[in-house]
Amino acid sequence: MKNWVRNFLAGFDTPLKRTVGAVGLVLVVLLVALAVSWAVAPTWRHYLLRPIDLQVELPRPPVQSVGSGTSSENVAFESRSPRLAVLLAGQSFSESDRPESLAELAHRVMSAIEKHPDITEVKYKTQPGTLGDKTGLRIAGELKRKGVPGRVQGFVAVEGPRAWEVVVFFSDNAGARDADRVLGSLRFTAGTQD
Repeated sequence: MKNWVRNFLAGFDTPLKRTVGAVGLVLVVLLVALAVSWAVAPTWRHYLLRPIDLQVELPRPPVQSVGSGTSSENVAFESRSPRLAVLLAGQSFSESDRPESLAELAHRVMSAIEKHPDITEVKYKTQPGTLGDKTGLRIAGELKRKGVPGRVQGFVAVEGPRAWEVVVFFSDNAGARDADRVLGSLRFTAGTQD
């Protein structure tokens, strides 16, 4: 090992070779740092989720949730980043399954979250609100995930037989800013042309 290092360093025996070597080393370090920053830092982009007629800006690409189905009847996506997790769902109701109110829909969403084994102490409030061109209910609350305090924000809306649910989980002020960015970017695309 010592011979390899000695031979390597011997290759830098002139000032020009040492300068070229130093520049090369700096470039390698910068490329590694850039690759790490790309892997860690979110890259915010707009995504059109056609199956649920929703456009949204997210820090990471959304993936279709396992078991959410492949038809437009009931489809969900999720996006996770270091500061937040986002769940986006769209569904169509039959007359017998349709919630009687937005409050009932919000309750269904939050009840499903409460059933997760890692989630406890869910407390939330709803209030009427508008996102994009949809009037619905905003959700804001607190919860614990594996005993760690966190917060949740969301929005639910119903139009005819269609419903949309968007829920964002986060734990600090930076996550709260990201949650506001996600919710503020929502655009409902049902019936619009691209």
